[in-house]
Amino acid sequence: SGLESLDNVFKSLDADVRRKMLSAAMRKAQKPFKDEIKRNTAKGPTGNLKRAATTSVKVNRRSGFIHSWTGYRKKGKRGAPHAHLVEWGTGGRTWSGFAVGNRPVQAGTNILRARRRSWSVGAMPAALVQTRSWKKHKHKPLDVFRSFMRVAIVRAARKQKGFT
Repeated sequence: SGLESLDNVFKSLDADVRRKMLSAAMRKAQKPFKDEIKRNTAKGPTGNLKRAATTSVKVNRRSGFIHSWTGYRKKGKRGAPHAHLVEWGTGGRTWSGFAVGNRPVQAGTNILRARRRSWSVGAMPAALVQTRSWKKHKHKPLDVFRSFMRVAIVRAARKQKGFT
């Protein structure tokens, strides 16, 4: 915060209280990014890209260094491994397979006249959802983080001294 009195109170708190406070403050600061990403992500047929928007916060126990990111989760049940393709777009894509005339043949069918063929499935334009969100809200998190920490530190100090 830059205020010595708040810094001293913050250092006097328990380590787990400090870690929880830092984590909550960082999540609160990253909320505008996450909300903007969810709001501007197109809902596809499955909706998994919109559900994959998340915030990750890690606090180092020894140094107190905090690291966070907001974006699309790539792995897991609610992951979207194709998020980078949506964000940055793709070049021309093709699908290769077997066909009789212009009609694709399903795998496992035994058709003697089938020939190898490739079809164009087009290119995906860049959506830039995360980039636009960052440009729109990049100055807000620090102010939100500071104000949240001020309130949380004062509340924790009062609770520690028995005022509440």
